[in-house]
Amino acid sequence: LYVAGICGLAYGLADIVRKLEEAGYEFDAIVVSGGAARSPLVRPIHADVCGKVGGSPGTSGPGLLGPAVIGRVRAGGQASVRASWGASRDGAGGRRWNPWRP
Repeated sequence: LYVAGICGLAYGLADIVRKLEEAGYEFDAIVVSGGAARSPLVRPIHADVCGKVGGSPGTSGPGLLGPAVIGRVRAGGQASVRASWGASRDGAGGRRWNPWRP
């Protein structure tokens, strides 16, 4: 039952990603965080269903990471959000994993 629930969430995320891609957005990876995302079972299911490389922020406070990234750009510490995210991810020990394939 637990795996069925995780699969349901993953398919919901995949539907959102697909709709956004149809609207012109591009995704090369998905980043998951939170309690369930720490599970080695949850991460590959989400990556596989979405067909994307998965990642996690590698920090204990991922909810604060977004505002910190934007704040660094606004304060002049980084030239772009992309550069600020790269600096934050590397500094926070971010990690990536490949989609699980049977």
